[in-house]
Amino acid sequence: MTVDTAEPVIPTRRRARYWLFGLLLLAGAGGLLWGSRGLAHLALWRGREAARNHDWRTAESWLAEAQSWHPLGGESTFAWARLNRRLGRIDVMSSALQDAADAGFSPRKLQREVWLAEAQSGRMQSLDAKLGNLLVAGEDLPAICEAYVLGCLLNYRLNDALRLLDLWQADFPDDPQPHYLRGRLIEHSTDFEGAANEYRRAVELASGHGAATYNLGRALLALQNTKEALRAYEQATPILYAPQPGLVGQAHCLRLLGRLDEARSRLDEALASPADDPEVAWRLAGEPVDAAASRVPAEYGHVELAAENYPEAEKWLRQALEADPHGWRNRYSLATALRQQGKTEEAAAHSERVEATKQALAECDRLIVKLRKVPDDVEARFTLGRTFLQHVSEKQGVVWLRSVLDHDPQHQPTHRLLADFYRDHADENPEFAALADYHRRQLQADQEPQDVTEDE
Repeated sequence: MTVDTAEPVIPTRRRARYWLFGLLLLAGAGGLLWGSRGLAHLALWRGREAARNHDWRTAESWLAEAQSWHPLGGESTFAWARLNRRLGRIDVMSSALQDAADAGFSPRKLQREVWLAEAQSGRMQSLDAKLGNLLVAGEDLPAICEAYVLGCLLNYRLNDALRLLDLWQADFPDDPQPHYLRGRLIEHSTDFEGAANEYRRAVELASGHGAATYNLGRALLALQNTKEALRAYEQATPILYAPQPGLVGQAHCLRLLGRLDEARSRLDEALASPADDPEVAWRLAGEPVDAAASRVPAEYGHVELAAENYPEAEKWLRQALEADPHGWRNRYSLATALRQQGKTEEAAAHSERVEATKQALAECDRLIVKLRKVPDDVEARFTLGRTFLQHVSEKQGVVWLRSVLDHDPQHQPTHRLLADFYRDHADENPEFAALADYHRRQLQADQEPQDVTEDE
């Protein structure tokens, strides 16, 4: 019989409790009883340091501990709200901000956090109006810059993002986040070598930056450097918020290298350890959240397609399309699997839909190039919003449409389309019914909500 001499793995939350309890014992032994307030300050400091290093799981554990020890006049609750904003959990953030307000925390800082949340989700009006004053004040600049740049990326305001990144990087040369976000921005222009260099620099500054390591893998894949991409994904997997994106990235590389059994093994591991919150896991890896639930079955389908195991490929690809009906690449692969099994009629229907999507996306590419030169082109933004809504991503489509209203608040086709969208999806979010009513009220007397399904 063998004896396992490895140290037991203690979950992060429990480690935080043991660490604090140990300090409490030491403090008591030395006659320096810190009390709950001192322990809350310590946990708060540890949580903020972890967040600064993009160690999100550890940050969650420490900041939860800080709240459990003492509210610190709302400071620990505010830190919890900020973390959840960065994780994209806006409902948790809103609740925590209210708790911080009830505890007497600074109303000015609470309002600023709301502006940052709006900006990073693509609603830029509030932060646009206040940005100059906030930058001059010089308080909390990295948080402000990050939210603003994320909003600019969503709204395709690349020049605005670049200008702020330059300022951010000049003032905080040791911060990895400007390099990471610059890499994301450079990828938009398909400069994958430049993007890879920025991701490498971010990792040099913060070796635990899981998103930068993961995105380096994606850039290397685009450069057809599959073996190096595989190494990047392997390094990213244990330091990401959840391992699933890294495991899927590894499986993708292994498939391209012809190592199909190893690819299946990675995907089985991903299925055996699903993310608690898949959208957060993929968002923090720098990927769109719409397709989060489809990523594992989609890659499994492509592995089976490469193995010419067409019935299995069909099974997995159907699961992927059920999770993300807009995944046109998965639809194309499903058509291939069906055709190989003689299911030509269904395959033809999927292929027809793929061709319609590809034509729409080709028009989007043209419009995006146009927006680089004329970012205020309202009609281009409207067409992009409508196309994304119908063919690519409803979330991104809504962001594009809201950007239209930033430039023309009375744009009637946009209000009509948003009124229809929120009405049709009212059962998905309790706020959608009110949003549908709001956009309906913005329509002029001779404009009635109707489904907009064809190009105008």
